[in-house]
Amino acid sequence: MVRANTRNRFIVIGSVFIFLAICNYFMPSVSDDYYNYHTTELGLKAVVDLYNSWAGRLGSLLSVAFVRGLSPLVFDILNTVVGTIFICSLFVLIVGRNSLCDKCDYSILAFICIAILLTTMFGSVFLWQSGATDYLWGYTLIALHWIPYRFFWVRREGVFSIGKVVGLFLLSIFAGWSSEQVGIMSIIVHMALIAYIIYKKSHIPTWYWCGVIAFIVGYCMLYFSPGISARSSSDFVSYISIPDLLSLPLVSLIERGWMTLGLSLPKYAFDLFSLCLMLAIFHKIKQKKLFLCIIAICIVIALGGRFIYSLFFFYVRKVLVIGCFLLSIFCLLQKKHICESLLFIIFFVGLLAPIQVGAIPPRAQFGEAMLLTSISIYLLRETLPTVFKGWMFPILAIICCIGVMSSYIQYYSQQLNMTREITRQKENGVKEIVVSRDFFHSWYPNIGDWENPGPDPENWCNQAYAQHYAVDKFIVR
Repeated sequence: MVRANTRNRFIVIGSVFIFLAICNYFMPSVSDDYYNYHTTELGLKAVVDLYNSWAGRLGSLLSVAFVRGLSPLVFDILNTVVGTIFICSLFVLIVGRNSLCDKCDYSILAFICIAILLTTMFGSVFLWQSGATDYLWGYTLIALHWIPYRFFWVRREGVFSIGKVVGLFLLSIFAGWSSEQVGIMSIIVHMALIAYIIYKKSHIPTWYWCGVIAFIVGYCMLYFSPGISARSSSDFVSYISIPDLLSLPLVSLIERGWMTLGLSLPKYAFDLFSLCLMLAIFHKIKQKKLFLCIIAICIVIALGGRFIYSLFFFYVRKVLVIGCFLLSIFCLLQKKHICESLLFIIFFVGLLAPIQVGAIPPRAQFGEAMLLTSISIYLLRETLPTVFKGWMFPILAIICCIGVMSSYIQYYSQQLNMTREITRQKENGVKEIVVSRDFFHSWYPNIGDWENPGPDPENWCNQAYAQHYAVDKFIVR
């Protein structure tokens, strides 16, 4: 029995690894890669310059330190390993143990994979070099940082050797240095948990303090870096400093929070959470017919047209977020659904974390999307536990993986065809290359949110492609 479980774990984790490896291999270079290859220096001096002028995240610094100098194959292998570790770490954080035991565990892991592929900007976070080092590698460090704390709260394990404490200390510094949003969310959770332990008059192990302090130190290295301040003030039109933010009138502060709530919300992940919440409510309430009528009305409105759909759900999502936040506080006071309520409150704080910049790109919403995925799994496990006992989610995950792999193979093929077209035009003496926009199109909406070249040859993306292909101008029509 133990041997069979070991074999099954190896097959499942190996399948995740192979899927990510295929996607990484067929992920072509994009505008940022070409631009960085021709303009960015590597080494310690480049790291210091970047930290002082543009970015403070550990992932960005590692990128200019050595990652951009790796061969594509080496990066693909390394990135595949990191991606597999992240998915496994997220599973461990959700279930509270480091083993796959039964069909329910396989279904939970499959649900995580489905959520990543369908509700997040998968390509930008998991495959694109600039995005992977900034987000995937950073989130992996944060997930690994949280695992010993998860085990502490499940098993009350409190004995660490000196070597493990030193390892946790270094890991925690790197983890805190990795993400502004998830970093501040983690610090808030740590402070709340420590306050709870003190309230219960329980003992806090030394290693616990070491990890938390190191994480805060790493976060300070990120948040107070000169590059973060310089980039925020230049890259975001609506950027506002903390002193200016605190000096805003209450009405203006609420308006900015309302705006940030809508612009930083991972909408597809929230839709998945809303679906799970509706299933949980439907399972609990007695007035099932009335509930179904309300859902039917919402569907009719959604099908009324693209404009009505966008307008309706843009405001409805924000109202639902606030409603769920208030419901979470109520559940905490009633001591019901404590885990889900706490996670949603953390998620709400994470949505407001970018209030200084007002909006963030979809790839930066990955941390909040994974929090919603965790809440969705907890909701389904509590209200509909049988849903994870079948093969529905593993089958859906296999279908999604095959579809996503085919999209990257198709996109890679399109880029090869574009290269052949460019070569043909250059052989005919053409120096101002014009290619079709179809070369940059994919049916998979989450293939990536990087900027592609367009009709303006003076755009930095177009110039990066022109420099890479050694032509005067590069135009996409």
